Amino acid sequence: MDENKNIRRKQEYGKQKYSKKYAKKIKKKLQVSMFSIAMVLLLIAGGKLAGLCMPINRLEEYISEHVIKENKTLVNDEEDTLLTGDNNISENESDILLRNNASQNNGITALSENSDTVTYIYTADDLVKFRDSVNAGNAYTGKTVYLMNDIDLSTVGSWIPIGATGTVFAGTFDGNYHTISNLYINSNSYIYVGFFTGAIESTIIKNLIMSNVNIYSTYYIGGAGTSYVGGITGFNYGQILNCGITSGIIDGRQTQSVSGDRVVSVGGIAGASDSYIDSCFNMASISSYTNTSNNVNNSRTGGIAGICSSGSIRNCYNKGSVTVQGARHYVGGLVGCFHGTKPVLQNCYNTGTVSINGSPNNSAKKAGGIVGVNGDGAAYVGTISNSYCTTSSYGISYYYYSGGMKTSTTGRVAPETLQTYTVYLSSAYAYDVYNKNEGYPVLAWQNETQVIELNQKQAYIKTGENLQLEINSTVGARRTVPTTRECFNY
Repeated sequence: MDENKNIRRKQEYGKQKYSKKYAKKIKKKLQVSMFSIAMVLLLIAGGKLAGLCMPINRLEEYISEHVIKENKTLVNDEEDTLLTGDNNISENESDILLRNNASQNNGITALSENSDTVTYIYTADDLVKFRDSVNAGNAYTGKTVYLMNDIDLSTVGSWIPIGATGTVFAGTFDGNYHTISNLYINSNSYIYVGFFTGAIESTIIKNLIMSNVNIYSTYYIGGAGTSYVGGITGFNYGQILNCGITSGIIDGRQTQSVSGDRVVSVGGIAGASDSYIDSCFNMASISSYTNTSNNVNNSRTGGIAGICSSGSIRNCYNKGSVTVQGARHYVGGLVGCFHGTKPVLQNCYNTGTVSINGSPNNSAKKAGGIVGVNGDGAAYVGTISNSYCTTSSYGISYYYYSGGMKTSTTGRVAPETLQTYTVYLSSAYAYDVYNKNEGYPVLAWQNETQVIELNQKQAYIKTGENLQLEINSTVGARRTVPTTRECFNY
């Protein structure tokens, strides 16, 4: 009889204990919900003050992803034990009451997550392994690679471009608006030089920022031919979207004096583009050199692309200086040369200076604040629309007309005038509210509303204590957060 009473007491105690736990769980969820609502109101108020208020549904997405899902620290109130859970708060206690032990990694120290379709890169070591995987023959066709952290390549040495051995990356590389800094290439070994060697039709490179890019290419072409040098990629047949170079030097050279028409094509984003570049910018210094003793060597050099043969360059701007020296050259603030099947330049501008050094062959000196040469034949004239350069950048653009090269001052505006052109360019631009570009229009993705990120701080707390969350508010666009983290395999 006493034994039955004890059993019933234990059962009743278990129910009460579970009810208390469930009540505490509900209370925690309500606290998170109230916190989320408060953050929504703060973001709306902040967005209105900056003129950058987002639709309420996007704010809810931000709160859902960056507050609730990043709240990984849970506590067993009875034992004062630190517990951690998955990204989602589950109704099932067994899913969330996971003890913190040596087998669990709660920091951002794992290598990468790899599945049939998705790969996540967290460290410089991950990035090198991904590069080596491509160069070993894995094209990543149909796959997406996400960059999950800012990455410093200063310890890597001279970077071997992704695709240097002949296999071109064929998937989607999403930089997640993170920054790769201190890319360094000093080589005479590659025809196509950049972070990537190239992009083919299926390739998408997007949402990537690069700082302190230092590329020096002196590839020697044995016969007639061209080498291609760009910050993002050497050549582009795919799509480059929402990418920016914030600083550095990108330099391509042809130094040989032997006979043969040797060309170097240098651009801030791509050495050459036959496809699409949209919503990108360059602030690095761009330069090229060709040996003056061989009068047929030449360069095509531009702030965004050295040469554009087809496709389009839209909603892009250049702030970096563009400098050439040599026998013959086509140099432009945005594009050195249009040559191909009706290329398009639209809604772009340049504030960088365009300079010609040395003693070039004057008959082959073609320079412009927007495009150096718009076609070197009647069949190759491209379309330039709603694009501008400052009067201080160079102010002259060349174009093919009636069998000869002509100059044009169309698109030249005073610097203070261009600073007011945000609304005239396109909806891809925004006012420079964070003073990133000396008051000139910036791309809208540069001014995205602030991202809420939680510092996942592990700490022991006792019953009755408040759980304090540290919030880091940074300017940037939305970033992808993986639901799991595994090791990189290839």
